[in-house]
Amino acid sequence: MENWVQIKGVVLGRHEWKDDGISLMEKYPRLYNISQQQNQYIQMGSTSDTGWECQFQWRRFFLEGKIDMVANFMEDIEGLIVQMQRQDVWSWEGDSSGGYTVGSAYWLLDRDSADENQDAVFTTLWKLKVPSKASVFSWRLIRDKLPTKSNLRSRNVEISDVNCPFCSNHVEDASHLFFSCVKIMPLWWVLMSWLNIAGVFPKTPRDHFLQHSYCNLKGIIRLLRWQIWWISLTWCIWHHRNRIVFSNDSFKGHKLMEDAIFFCWSWLKNLEKGFHIPFPYWSSKIRDGFCARGGISL
Repeated sequence: MENWVQIKGVVLGRHEWKDDGISLMEKYPRLYNISQQQNQYIQMGSTSDTGWECQFQWRRFFLEGKIDMVANFMEDIEGLIVQMQRQDVWSWEGDSSGGYTVGSAYWLLDRDSADENQDAVFTTLWKLKVPSKASVFSWRLIRDKLPTKSNLRSRNVEISDVNCPFCSNHVEDASHLFFSCVKIMPLWWVLMSWLNIAGVFPKTPRDHFLQHSYCNLKGIIRLLRWQIWWISLTWCIWHHRNRIVFSNDSFKGHKLMEDAIFFCWSWLKNLEKGFHIPFPYWSSKIRDGFCARGGISL
């Protein structure tokens, strides 16, 4: 249990017994091993006129070499105050009041990732005009938090087949599934041909997004469209993967690309100011939409 620890048979609040950040059981393992009260609780003692007195029982007498250890142990518990008239209660460490709040729980969950979320890639991501569910999906992908088979296995989830559902030749992790799978790489090559550039894309989601975002594009509108295209393609790759895994569908690269083109167009149509291009024209002139100065004009 996170808020309580059992030390020498005594169960007490963590802060009362871990002033230096180390539990007494960990700090004095040799004493714990010879204690006859390992399975007892806070009642291992009694009250007197001077307060609470602990009464410990040991399996054998202490040798001379352990006297200093015992003295240190007794010094650590010297300030212990047991109030028998009060009922034991749970205390939430995330808030100074000891009471649970949603805000404090969110702070604890977000604390470890705070520095990571200040990365410039997330600053760029949250500004893009795409549906919130797509932004959250991309955030999870870049942080490698999607439930890929590799991630599920690392969380001790039993997976009978951990291979990529597209090629079946590699463990399914985010880098492989979205970027380096032999079935997926040609889709990214098509995008590179639209820009008339050559090179190798990074395999990590974060670096892939950044390189994809900062290709040699002139004009903020075209840059934003390419960033949105990255989200729409990865979004469709993930949903295509789920249909294969959960609905026994088969890989259809052409259908995947068509879906990505449609999602990109629908997001631009609804969220980009002044975007009024009909889908048939957009889908047939997709290269011009990203590469020509000023995009497609009607």
